[in-house]
Amino acid sequence: MSKCCGIPVEPWQGEEGKRAFFRNLRRLNREYALAIADELKQLPHETLVLWGRFDPFRKPAYTEQLKSTLPNFSIAWVDAAHWITEERPDEVAEIVGRFLETQRCQSARDGLVGPTSQDKLAAF
Repeated sequence: MSKCCGIPVEPWQGEEGKRAFFRNLRRLNREYALAIADELKQLPHETLVLWGRFDPFRKPAYTEQLKSTLPNFSIAWVDAAHWITEERPDEVAEIVGRFLETQRCQSARDGLVGPTSQDKLAAF
């Protein structure tokens, strides 16, 4: 796995990563999601959700509810079950990388960010 591909997985590794992971798991319960639904509707930025196509825990049909909650929602399906970062880390990294690059390019077109170091070098 390349260094870049390890970025989405790295925070969940080790003992501290496991503790953080389980803190996040508690937030997956339906009551918590319903409690923050109004706050999610206020998110001003694009939101990418990665979902395991074969997830037995969070059924793919649940994405329809997310669409009504997140205003700038897009989904990327991963051919995996629930633990997509464990099952398909390279695919997850590629999807997230493409999304971030798209957002960076959109922000640059909108004048919200300046050129990157690579852009500056390419100008020479």
